[in-house]
Amino acid sequence: MKAVESSKKKIWQSLAAIVLLLCLAAGIALAKPVQSEAASGQYLIKVNKQMNTVTIYQQDSNGKYQPYKAFICSCGYATPLGTFHLQAHYRWKLMYQEVYAQYASRITTGILFHSVWYYKQDASTLSAVQYNKLGRWASHGCVRLTAADAKWIFDNCAVGTKIVIYNSSKTSKLGKPESIPVPTSTGYDPSDIWTKSNPWNSKKPKLYGVKDQTVKFGSTVKLLSGVTAKGTTGFKLASKYIKTTGTVDTSTPGQYKIVYTATDQIGRSVKKTAVFTVLPDTEAPFFTGIDDVRYVNYTGTVDRDYVMTGVKAYDKTAEMKSSAIQVTITQTDATHYTVVYSATASNGYSSTKTMQLVIDTGAPTISGVVDYQMTQSEFAALLDENQNLNQTAFVAHLTVTDDVETLQNTDVTLTWSYLNEEKTEVAVVYNLKDKAGNAAAPVTGYVHLTADPVTTDTTTDTTNTTSNTTTNP
Repeated sequence: MKAVESSKKKIWQSLAAIVLLLCLAAGIALAKPVQSEAASGQYLIKVNKQMNTVTIYQQDSNGKYQPYKAFICSCGYATPLGTFHLQAHYRWKLMYQEVYAQYASRITTGILFHSVWYYKQDASTLSAVQYNKLGRWASHGCVRLTAADAKWIFDNCAVGTKIVIYNSSKTSKLGKPESIPVPTSTGYDPSDIWTKSNPWNSKKPKLYGVKDQTVKFGSTVKLLSGVTAKGTTGFKLASKYIKTTGTVDTSTPGQYKIVYTATDQIGRSVKKTAVFTVLPDTEAPFFTGIDDVRYVNYTGTVDRDYVMTGVKAYDKTAEMKSSAIQVTITQTDATHYTVVYSATASNGYSSTKTMQLVIDTGAPTISGVVDYQMTQSEFAALLDENQNLNQTAFVAHLTVTDDVETLQNTDVTLTWSYLNEEKTEVAVVYNLKDKAGNAAAPVTGYVHLTADPVTTDTTTDTTNTTSNTTTNP
């Protein structure tokens, strides 16, 4: 009889264990704490309340604690400062205001590590608004974490683990992690990979703008130019979350494979590969300091030293030696020379540049200057806001000549001044320089100003008058 009872007892114990496992799998709340098997001295937990950062320290072989992991969190005004020891773990915990949290670990009475809260004991009812507050004060005193970080403490930190909560403007050398934002329409924590129905489990970051490129030899390549990424939850990632592997040597033609990796705040990543093809070096040298046509007032010998003044050649961005520039000078007539410059770059490609050199030593002349008579109003109308004379009105009748160049009336410049205090006489000075810098002798013309005519009002008052003359009888 005792054997039968013992057998029944074992059967019921086995059934109870199976029911318990089913409850855990379904996420049914456990009222009593869950014990951790980890050693209580293996880790030290430090909570920087001011920076909303949790740093896990792991004990090394010498018994010293070294920074091991860092979590972003949300503390609150009521989060206590001091030293505590972890008291218990709860798979699901009913919290203040009838909400629930996953993977709760008690720090002290009423204060726990736990996930961001849920409206129900259901991993699909996360408060997305509260989740997006991670990294700043938001709790009633507990230390809120992502589901993954709360689970790490739940799984790895035994009851008795030392906890230090303090304030500091500085973080550990691990710094402050960043949380991943979620759309307010979601009810799931993207770090909660243990909930099979979590739609974020099938999502990952995306890379944009990664494409094969052809680049010019010797050019500068910016690998991240035009490349962007979005994280698991669809929000744009900062450029620091995008890394590249490989280099492009634009001084050597060929193909270079660059691997782009975007890793978001919860550690999920995506990779794309682009091939950069560096073209062969076909770039010819280029010159500076050479005009198409140059007019000069020069009486010396037109030789290499003279025509090389200010001229430079470049192979890519490197200045070439002056001796690497070949110069050919051909005189076409007494005042005209054709100068041809040529240079060959290190890749064997050559460039040439031709300049026409014109020798002009004679000064131009001005003729046809006439005097004008006009009213003061008419003269004022020929001045702009800077008191410069209207050039077109004064140079129309001029004749300008030069022994080498072809000049136009509009090449003449004007200056003017009053000759008397009454401002009735104006001197206009005509000046002219050719392209070689030779100046014509200034010519002066005069303008006599007369007063504006006085307008007389000839309107007749036709107002009727009435006679009040009285004749005595």
